[in-house]
Formats: sequence, C-alpha cells, structure tokens
Amino acid sequence: MTKVKSQAPRASTRRRHTNSKLGCLNCKRKKIRCNESLPICGNCAKGKKETCSYLSLDQQEIDRIRLTHSLRDSQNKLLNSNYRLPTSSNKDSHKFKKVSPVTSATALEFKFELMKLPLRIPTFAYPPLQFNNLSMNNFSNEFRVINDFDTSDDSGSSPQSIVENRMLSGGFVQPTSFTKLDFKSKVVWGSSPYKNKLRAPLQLDINIFTGMESVADHLRSFIMSINSNSPHTDVLFNTFVCLGRTIISTYFQHIKQYDSHYQWLQNYIPSFELRCLESHALALAKLRRAISHFHSIEATKENAEEIEYYTTMLGYCYSYLTAVTFMFKFESDRYFNSSRGAFTVFQIYFKFTNDHNLEPSPLFKFLLKNIRINILSVNIPSYNPHFFYELNDNFKSLGFIFQNQNIKFEDPELSKSYDRVCYRYKTLLTYLEEEILPHMISKRNEKFVSTYPPEVIFGGLKKWLSNFPSETITFRPICNSEYPEECAFINDLSTTLYLYYYSIASALDSVFPASKYLFGISFQVPVNCHFFDRNITTIQKENTYHQKLFDRRIDNLLQRHIYFSLRLFSFFRRRHNFYQDHLTWSNPFTEQLRDDRFASRSVKDSFETPIKSFNTTLIRPEHYPTKRSESENSTFTRTDDTMVQKMYTRNIETLDFFNEGSILHFDYETLLLLQDYRPISENSESSVQIDGKILREYFEDKTIILSSLH
Repeated sequence: MTKVKSQAPRASTRRRHTNSKLGCLNCKRKKIRCNESLPICGNCAKGKKETCSYLSLDQQEIDRIRLTHSLRDSQNKLLNSNYRLPTSSNKDSHKFKKVSPVTSATALEFKFELMKLPLRIPTFAYPPLQFNNLSMNNFSNEFRVINDFDTSDDSGSSPQSIVENRMLSGGFVQPTSFTKLDFKSKVVWGSSPYKNKLRAPLQLDINIFTGMESVADHLRSFIMSINSNSPHTDVLFNTFVCLGRTIISTYFQHIKQYDSHYQWLQNYIPSFELRCLESHALALAKLRRAISHFHSIEATKENAEEIEYYTTMLGYCYSYLTAVTFMFKFESDRYFNSSRGAFTVFQIYFKFTNDHNLEPSPLFKFLLKNIRINILSVNIPSYNPHFFYELNDNFKSLGFIFQNQNIKFEDPELSKSYDRVCYRYKTLLTYLEEEILPHMISKRNEKFVSTYPPEVIFGGLKKWLSNFPSETITFRPICNSEYPEECAFINDLSTTLYLYYYSIASALDSVFPASKYLFGISFQVPVNCHFFDRNITTIQKENTYHQKLFDRRIDNLLQRHIYFSLRLFSFFRRRHNFYQDHLTWSNPFTEQLRDDRFASRSVKDSFETPIKSFNTTLIRPEHYPTKRSESENSTFTRTDDTMVQKMYTRNIETLDFFNEGSILHFDYETLLLLQDYRPISENSESSVQIDGKILREYFEDKTIILSSLH
C-alpha cells in the first residue's frame, strides 16, 4: 500500500491573474493590460502612434467580443449583489440555508436565454430570493418635526393620536421633518443646473451671453425682492407683457404654416400684432416716466438702495425691449432707443458707485462682464465663409426625407410632429439660401471694422431670432408605446434637424463675430443639454418603419449628419472660446481709432488656416491660431501646444465624412472625431476692467458705426 504524505496547508494562496484573452495585438505585444474598449482600445487611443488591431476586425469578431463583455458584466453584477436568484432546480435546494417562507416547490426557475448560442455557458444554482428591507424605524430621530397636515379637531386631541385613530391595522406612526425652501434666498452667482452636464474643456455656452450664469438668474432674485411698496413696478410687468405677446405672435406666425387646425389664426393674427405694437408703445411711455423720476433722485449714499432698484428694473426693461426689436423685426430706430436708454441708466449708476466708493450690484457686474466680451469680439477675425456652401449642400441633401409627401403615420399626433419638423427644415433652408449665402462673398470686406455691413448683420439677426424654433431649446424625445418605431423615427429626424440649428448658429457667430459688438447679442442660443446625451444622439438601428419608406438605409446617413453637426458646433465654440481666453487689450479707444473708426480691428497675422471643407478635412493645430500677434489696441497670445512644439504625424490621413463605407470614430466627450486635434483650453479671463470712460466711448463708437443703418 502506498502511503500518501499529507501536506500542510499553505498560509496564503496567490490570486490567479486573469489574462486579457480578447486584448488587442499591440497591448499583447507590449504585455500591458488592455481595457478591450471598442472600436479602439484605451491604450491605442491614448498613444495615437499605432493602429489598434480592433479596427481591422470583422463584424462577427466584434459581436463576439461584445457578447463576452456582456456575459462578464452580468456575472459580476450577480456576484456583487446582496440577493440571490431562486434555485434553478429542486434537487439543489437542500444545499442552501432556508431564509424565507418560499419553498423549493414554489421557487422560480432560472433559465438562460442564450442557450441557443454556439457557446458553452455553465449552469449555476442560486439560493432563494433574499432582500434587505428598511422601514421608517431605521432612520434617526434627527429628522423629526411637526408635520404640516391639518389633523386638529374640536376634541383637543394631539395630532399624533388622531393619526393613530385613523390608521389601518398593522400601521405605525413616524413623524418626519422637511426643510422649508426659502424662495427669496439669493442666487449663488456662477452656479448652473447644467454645469456638470457640460464638458469643462469645451465651455459650451448655455446662455446667449458667455458664462455659466444668465440674466434670468438675477431676474429671479430681483422679482422676489419686489413688494407692494416698490415704485413703478408696472413698468417691468408691462415690458413682460410686451415680450410675451411678441413671443406668442411669432409662434402664431409659424404654427399656422404647418398645422391646418390653426387656420383660424389667419384672421386673428393682424389684431394680435396690433396689440403687440400697442404694448410696445405703452411700455416705452412708462419707461420715459420712470427715467424722468430716476433722474430726479438725489445721488446720495442714503438713496443707494433706491438707485440700485431703478438701475436694475430699467436695465431689464431695456434688455427685453431690445429682444422685442429683433423678434418683431422692427427697424433700427427701435433698437437705437433701447440701446441709448440702457446706456443712460448704466452711466448714471456707474458714476454713482464711483463717486461714493460703493460695491456695484451683482447684475451690474454681470452686465459689465458681457460688455467687456462684446468689446473684445470686434477683434476676433471673421471666419472664411466658403464652408457654408458645403454646409448648405449637406443640409439640402436631406430633402428626400424632410420633403417626402408619401410619409404617413398612424398616430395623428406623430403626423403633426412630422409636419412641424418639415416646416422647420424648409424655414432653415430658405434662411440659408436667401438671407445668408447671397451676402457671404459679395458683401464681405475684411478691411471694414465689422467685415460685413451692419445692415447685413442686423437683418440676419432679426430673421434668425424670429425663426429659431423654441422646440430646439425645449426638445424632449417623444414616447408612444403603441407606435414605438414611428416615435423613434420622429425623434431621429428632430435630433438631426435641431443639431443643424445649433451648428449653424455657432457657424454664424464665427462669420459675424462683430454682432456682439454692434448689437450686444449673438446668433448663439441657449443649448439644450439633452443633445449631449449619447442615447438621444444615437440613431435607432434596424427600424422597420423607415426601412419600408425608403429604398436605402437612412439610419447610417442620419447618424453621420448628427456627427457632422456636433463636430461643427464643437469646433466653432472651441475657436470662439480660444480667442476669447487669449485676447487682451489696454485701451481700445485710442486717438488713432477715433481718426479711422471704420478700419478693421481684428487680430492680424494669427496664421489661422481656415477649413473650407469639413467633409474631407481633419482638424489640425494649424486650423487654430498658432502665432503670437500684437497690435496697437489688442494682443493675442496663444500658450497652447504650437506646431513647433508638437507636430501631428497623421497629416496624411484623409476623411470622407459621408462615405457610408468608411468608419467614423466619434468621441462623445469632446464632440470631435478621435483623429481631430483638441486644443488645451485654459479658461483664462481678461483682467481688464470697464470704467466709465470706456463705457461711454464704447456706446459712442457703436452709435457712429450703426449710423449707416438709418
């Protein structure tokens, strides 16, 4: 008989290393761990020197890797959870401790849904379900306060005893406290509910003005501070009425074009527009009386609160009347009245705070910050507009989808949504071909202060702000369980269309950067953060509804148009912020400027190579300003990686954006292609402060330039 020597148990066992069997060839060769991310692994994407072997895999191999990842993640979730599924068979039930009244005979049977696949999947036996439940008694009594429900009666009983008498058998009472919200609390300036949803390197603007706060934040606190004794409150509310009627009138003008149920508006709109004009005249009359009273207030330190109140109120009124000017397509004299009135109010308040050495209000600081940005914008070079013709052709190529009379929907509401989307498509295409493209080359003069005549910019702004669809800002995906594929089709079309609106707004801002200097407003609109959600911007594949409508697959086509719009939007917003972060000036209104106000003031010799075709060009360092440039009035310094410090080695790569046979590697974090260059954003802010002299000269200079509008 052979004796087997017993071995002493080891003190510790080494955990077995799990090899990355599905890793790419580059990682295996370097003997480093591969994260197996698709379509390109993390190490290869970070290195940017070698081509990842994943890019050469066929669809079957990619599906196998994704299936393995899915099975691995599912198993890890089950092992990490604090409950177990029911036993898979009765014969294994005796192995587990009984933790619930559920017997093995009534236990649910767990079955794999992937048994038909050509894979050997092991079977597992799970114990019965076990949940860790909490009740109100588990919470601390720190939250205990008197509740706000009216439980008193005439008997004099305590509220808790009354609740116990009304309670069902088996219930219990646990008083709970809630902190009352203070709706009159001050807003934390610079905060925003969208701050965490936007990528910091992009500085994507959620407001018409640059920054992470909007004028609406200040308006909220101001309205909360108004009481019944506040003077001239009717001025502010009459302005609100005027703005509201203008918005409604603009909406009526559009809705009657695509919804037959609103044809009755045809006879109602003229009378409603007349009421808008009356509201505007009434608001201006009340404003003049309020300003007369504002001038009569003695500028003493004791009247500081009253002066700040009038400055804030009148500033809001003139700002919203300026918006009415653009939305209602008034002539330039209405804009001059609003602009001149706001200038007078700010000048009085600026002088008052300086004379008495007082801290300006948060709203006034916010407005000064935007005025500084407006003054800087006249130094930003206008982008070469040749790409707009390509942009228009790309957008026009979608006409076979948005102008298709054969598309029918079972749900009437979905049919209305499609009509609205088609109308918005036609409106945008008409705007490009009639209001923008005819002036892009013929009216361009790079030696002029605003590159384009003020009347061209003013007319483009009026049409853009009055035609921009509000549903672009308030877009939410449609959900209808009865017609899921039709809903998905409408959502995909809406996403594609509205992202084109955002990309075109960003492009117009780059071609007409002087719009901020001249009119204090830009083509950029508040950004809907839903469009940075990957689930919304991903087209549904294999949609049988639109496969029946078209003789070709449109899912891949729409996806490429979405990528194109996001990439265009990202590039121009980066370029704008790049200039804004690195432009400084000491005194923009010198004697030389006064002698020649209509000469160009844009940065010279920045060596910015314009992109004429975004369909075929990868973004490179030379497409951003690369050389330091100084002039008498402004200085542009780029501290980012230059072409000398960091050369891109993949300039030989080509791009064919709408070739459906090519593969696009889109990065949702930066909204660019993986091969595109990403400049470093330092988010610096100019330290130049606005004083009363600069403010006065800015309004005088703007008035002289805009005199050509009369």
